[in-house]
Amino acid sequence: MIFGRDGVRDINTYLSQEYKEPSTYRSTMITDFPNLFMVMTGFNVGAGHSSIVYTAECQIEWTIRTGRDLFDERSRPSKAQLEFGGETERAGVDASGSRKRFPWIEPKREAQVKEMLWFQEKMQDFVFSGACGAWYVDPSSGALAAIYPGSQVDFWRWARFSVHDDLLYRDLPQDM
Repeated sequence: MIFGRDGVRDINTYLSQEYKEPSTYRSTMITDFPNLFMVMTGFNVGAGHSSIVYTAECQIEWTIRTGRDLFDERSRPSKAQLEFGGETERAGVDASGSRKRFPWIEPKREAQVKEMLWFQEKMQDFVFSGACGAWYVDPSSGALAAIYPGSQVDFWRWARFSVHDDLLYRDLPQDM
């Protein structure tokens, strides 16, 4: 079960309700699902001409670069903080009695939509966009959702750098 910001959600239902076409950010994250990094399960991640292992490596590197503040030692909950009950300081409650909030990151909705539109624009010239049909096409929307519209070098460049303005960061440690 995957928890979105608004409680339990089925990702497929959420995506079909929120977007007309399959959509992820950098083929790795989804708006409204903080700290959910998906490797090899996002849309437009496949390559019809190269190694899928290389694509996974690019996504993992992007995840580490993008989420490095989340992975910081000060950001990690202790085992006791993850357990329910117990002493106040062990239950994820700070000295003021407030529940400790753990840092999170997610893409902005506008950034995810912009990327989805870019994908679909780039895919217009592909043979798969015609009436010939292909497994790359999402049957419910008709959008090309399984392949990246460029070379693996393009995917590497695209995944190499985070666009921090495209992301929402919350509850990072104060001294970062």
